[in-house]
Amino acid sequence: MISDKHEDVMTRFGAILANGIMDAGGRNLCASFYSKSGMLRRGAAIGFCLFSQMWYWFPLIHMFSLTLTPTALIGLTSDLKIPKNFSLKCNAKPFLFAYPEPLQPPKKEESAKTATAVLSTAAKAKQLKEKKEKETELKKGNSSMDVDGDDKNSVCNSVADVGSVVGRDTASVMATPGTTVVGSIAGSVAASDFASDTGMEVDEVDEKDSKETKPKVDEKNVALASAEAEKNEKKDVDMDGKEKEKDGEEEKKAESEPTEEILKNPCRVLPSQMQFISFPSEIDGQAARYVPLLGNKRRTGFLLLTDTKPGEPEDLFLEDEKRADDEDEKEPDPPEPFEWTGP
Repeated sequence: MISDKHEDVMTRFGAILANGIMDAGGRNLCASFYSKSGMLRRGAAIGFCLFSQMWYWFPLIHMFSLTLTPTALIGLTSDLKIPKNFSLKCNAKPFLFAYPEPLQPPKKEESAKTATAVLSTAAKAKQLKEKKEKETELKKGNSSMDVDGDDKNSVCNSVADVGSVVGRDTASVMATPGTTVVGSIAGSVAASDFASDTGMEVDEVDEKDSKETKPKVDEKNVALASAEAEKNEKKDVDMDGKEKEKDGEEEKKAESEPTEEILKNPCRVLPSQMQFISFPSEIDGQAARYVPLLGNKRRTGFLLLTDTKPGEPEDLFLEDEKRADDEDEKEPDPPEPFEWTGP
């Protein structure tokens, strides 16, 4: 909605404000009218009332920052120092209160894949071309069918001519019994033999003719259709298998996900997460050295800790210790002192 230029201006403005409120303080702040002890914060209430009048004067938007409170739990020793080996337990799944991924603008590759405008003339030309191709294919199919029909008719005519010739020869032989047929005496050949021979030849021709006149089944099309059906079946089976695998993976992930989390000092604790926070006496088989002074009464903000082993050396966060990331992002030096001279 923020990046959609066709959206209404006021809608986009509201979406930008909502995104800024969610990202306040690196997502380590929340809006609250009450303090940790349950008392009304007058500054927060006044700041929110001023913020609600921002439609009349936009600089009042900044008054919303008065309602924000940090969502942090920081344990402190009696010297107000932060120990490293103080830990607490959250009896909930880690993903429930993890940092949500920040919103990012769409990638340039995705924006480049938008649909391009197509002219109506180009679309019409494409349709005409497809229509002509279909017509040429139909003409080719009809011409091949005509050729096959002519071939079949010629074969049938030739078979009929052969049958008539065979009938004439047998009739002439039967009429002149004294003549010789293919080197044999006519008297030794019976009329029934001629009839049987001619009948066999005619039956064979009829069978061939019937085979040719039967409609031919295109074996290639049948093979292609069967192959496509097999592919579709395989796809269905694969899709079912993939869905089952995904379900199984999700179930495995749900089973493998831990049901609790150990948080180290300092840490982020949301208001809805406080009910799951506890301070165990043992963590990872070792007795806890620091115990909150107020017990379980307070689960967020600054906690004063009692040291159960005061004689042992402490492991504290010191100001001199700096991370590599902090060194890369050094703050600029303050300006040099100067004297102001008026006009």
